[in-house]
Amino acid sequence: DSDNVIMARTFSKIHGLAGLRIGWGYMPLAIADALNRIRGPFNLSAPAIAAGAAAIDDTAHMEAAFAHNETWNAWLTTEIGKLGLTVTPSVGNFLLIHFSDAPGNVSFDNGNVIVEPGSPLREELREINLAGGLEYWYADQFAFRTGYFWEHYTKGNRKYFTLGAGVKYSIFSLDLSYLIANTQRSPLANTLRFTLGFKFDKGKKKPVEG
Repeated sequence: DSDNVIMARTFSKIHGLAGLRIGWGYMPLAIADALNRIRGPFNLSAPAIAAGAAAIDDTAHMEAAFAHNETWNAWLTTEIGKLGLTVTPSVGNFLLIHFSDAPGNVSFDNGNVIVEPGSPLREELREINLAGGLEYWYADQFAFRTGYFWEHYTKGNRKYFTLGAGVKYSIFSLDLSYLIANTQRSPLANTLRFTLGFKFDKGKKKPVEG
């Protein structure tokens, strides 16, 4: 009976129509009128509307999807718990897993994630990333740089070299860097970065103390 409450539902989950991006809402007429004024002119296609209407009537599919989720939600929660991980109780189709509370050490074996018994300190040490670099300036105008970044393979496996150069002219500076990843299929491979800088206080005279 409230005039400021909206109930919304999506067809993405139990109906299995995520690709159509459709849903429905129940609300007071004043709110529906306001939303109708600001929506896109053709926010839903005719096939999407027809599919949504048919999905509401397909109660057999909804019951089967609900039973499937009930079965495998409980199974997956139990199996994850056997690995020493804590799972927040869920009645939906998502699980919240607390990886930070996992005992032992995480490792990979032929694509499988394994939690091995061991010192918690060893796992914490894997959180440390290592990075270093060298920079050389010529005539305080041209810069040449190189560096390396390393991350443990269980924490992201980012490993890459960087080569860079920079130049300064008046108040402007331009810096370029190129990333060379040394891990296979890295999204960072062959990345080119550049930075354009301005130093507006260059050339200002410092006050003379008297």
